[in-house]
Amino acid sequence: VYSPGPQDGTHPEDWKLRSSAELLDLKICDPAVGSGAILVAAGRYLADRLVEAWTAEEAAEAQGLADEIRLTARRAVADRCLYGVDRDPLAAEMAKLSLWLTTMAKDRPFTFLDHAIRVGDALLGVTDLDQIRWLHLDPAAGRGLHQSLFDWTASLDSLVKQALERRRRLAEIRVLTVRDAEDKARLTAEADADLQALRIIADLVCGAAISTSAQKPAALDARLRVVAQRVASALDEDLDGASRQLLLTELAATAQEWLNAGRPDQAPVRHALHWPLEFPEAFLDRAEPGFHFVGNPPFVGGQKITGAMGETAREYLVRWIGGRKKGSADLVAYFLLRAGQLGPSFGFLATNTVAQGDTSEVGLAQMIDAGWTIQRAVSSTPWPGRASLEIAKVWAQREPFSGARVLDGETVVGIDEMLYPVPRSGWRKRRLAANAGKSFQGSLVLGMGFTMSPQEAHALIDRDSRNADVLLPYLGGQDLNTSPTHTAPRWVVNFLDWDEARARAYPDCFAIVEEKVKPERALNKDRTRREIWWRFTRPTMEMYRRIEGASRVLVLCQTSKLQLPAFVAPRQVFSHKLVVFAFEDDFHFGVLSSGLHWHWVLRHGSSMRVDPVYTPSDVFETFPQPSMAEAVATAGRVLNEHRAELMVVRDEGLTVTYNRVHDPEDASPGIVRLRELHRNLDEVVRDAYGWHGLDLDHGFHPVRGQGIRYTFSPAAATEVLERLLELNRERYEAEVAQGLHGTVTKPSKAKKVSAPSPALFGDEGGAP
Repeated sequence: VYSPGPQDGTHPEDWKLRSSAELLDLKICDPAVGSGAILVAAGRYLADRLVEAWTAEEAAEAQGLADEIRLTARRAVADRCLYGVDRDPLAAEMAKLSLWLTTMAKDRPFTFLDHAIRVGDALLGVTDLDQIRWLHLDPAAGRGLHQSLFDWTASLDSLVKQALERRRRLAEIRVLTVRDAEDKARLTAEADADLQALRIIADLVCGAAISTSAQKPAALDARLRVVAQRVASALDEDLDGASRQLLLTELAATAQEWLNAGRPDQAPVRHALHWPLEFPEAFLDRAEPGFHFVGNPPFVGGQKITGAMGETAREYLVRWIGGRKKGSADLVAYFLLRAGQLGPSFGFLATNTVAQGDTSEVGLAQMIDAGWTIQRAVSSTPWPGRASLEIAKVWAQREPFSGARVLDGETVVGIDEMLYPVPRSGWRKRRLAANAGKSFQGSLVLGMGFTMSPQEAHALIDRDSRNADVLLPYLGGQDLNTSPTHTAPRWVVNFLDWDEARARAYPDCFAIVEEKVKPERALNKDRTRREIWWRFTRPTMEMYRRIEGASRVLVLCQTSKLQLPAFVAPRQVFSHKLVVFAFEDDFHFGVLSSGLHWHWVLRHGSSMRVDPVYTPSDVFETFPQPSMAEAVATAGRVLNEHRAELMVVRDEGLTVTYNRVHDPEDASPGIVRLRELHRNLDEVVRDAYGWHGLDLDHGFHPVRGQGIRYTFSPAAATEVLERLLELNRERYEAEVAQGLHGTVTKPSKAKKVSAPSPALFGDEGGAP
């Protein structure tokens, strides 16, 4: 709302508020509007600036009582500036109600908002008229596919021009009477009618794309060829009205069939939202087309998208919004990328996983690579209320940004895709070949019917000693952290990767699984899981092969504030909530127990609510380990022995023990000694890297997202992470030189998808 303003690097005293006409020309949209709370807040903020502009201009609107002026401004902003999308019709109606409540006056009718709050899926639809013009989500591909068949440019442009003119007239109407509202409704309906044929064609384009998304690209071209001639006929200006309507009705039915291909029964019917058709005044014939976005996009975990939305929908997101970037990204990443296709800026609130793991790599990383700037962020803060949830706030823009970058209230040089200060090396971590195949996530059992008490297991072994082949202790993440001896409280039937005939050779155990697991698996939507009901969903055979014959093995609880490993017996089944390392030596215990590794976990791992999550591919496989050092092995062994004895004596597990370690008030001798051993371990690991002169400054320090912890200082942590990242780069480039990764490539650019503008984020204009 200011020019010059924050984006120009000027001092607040030098910011200049835009004119009232410029403010009313801003287009603000929430792509998942819900009940409209965020859009209402944006409208109130913008209305306050509008009042300031009117006052400075001595406009007629600034005359009168303050409350009346503010209400007039809110209604003007609601009429001209605010837009929303939601796939739930009820949510869209609630958003309209929310806007009415903040703009209503007893002597004026409800402000007509059907033109601005639309029902549809913000992620499914065309973003550019060329995608309709060339009957393909990739206009260049469509031009090559269809150019010899038709050219409906004149017909298409005529329909759009007519609808755009109606929408412009609609925007100029100030709703003061019932008749004004009726005029607005009539113009909206007429504009919708003008574009109905184009909506059907756009539905066909998107339906073809989503229905073939899990197939080879040629399948999409083949599907579009099937309807191309009928589409051309439907827009033939010489065709009579009745024939055209019949043809459009047939095409609409085909489009709906394609759009809903692969949709799970419980998922809502897919309703595409075609941005330039729904909001032509925001996308067509404008100097800066598109929206400034605000909102709280929906969260669906990457592993759950397929189940909730269908495989076709997930592959559509990856191919047409995600630039084919693979990874188990949360749905929010695709909302970020969609905003990047549709406007110059956004300010979004999301779960803090937006800046973690695959979600960060698919979303923010690709946007930064495409030239976007994150100018402000709150990396992690508790959600207000009772929910145990950490959220992040991100403001970003496509245009050059010369102002201060502010992260968690502090000015920084830049903000990276994980909402940390940009590292001085500018390097983005890479997986190291040296670390491959040495860390694993445990087995996904999927069925409590596999488990039993130790007594039941021993009784089965006593009945038939062969049952010991398939009965093992079952260790979970909570078990590791709560038991002083890391003892598994349950046993489990494990038929490994055997076929059914081999499993049946153990009739006692097979009968248990058949009775308790098979009925549950029969209801699973995944056919593979139904068909191998006697086996774990993920047996992780490679992991067990790697640790076979070891005397002990290192494991840690994947989701935990601790993120500390412990030695356990290898001959047991490890839950998917455990990370298993193929090491049995004291040196690796020392390295993985050090503060250097712990801070790497916090920096490069993920999170679940408020707890860090250890993702082996992002954490261990990227972690550059120090050279073997006997001092590290000795320090690790001494720490392990002291801690193990302390936990048994006090009958306390890892969680309780380290709650005491991080409590400044706990001065018991055993805990004080454990702190000393951790400090010594950190120092010898530091020395193993050759960083002898680096003062770690141990003490009780605040740690992002973790509160007060006994560790090294924030300044030392930052320096350690910088050095580790630089070492990751050195190791990676050395491995490339050895031919272990192919050639070194620059970070990949986000795939350019046809859009009305190349921007994703902008300044804070209008954002509350």
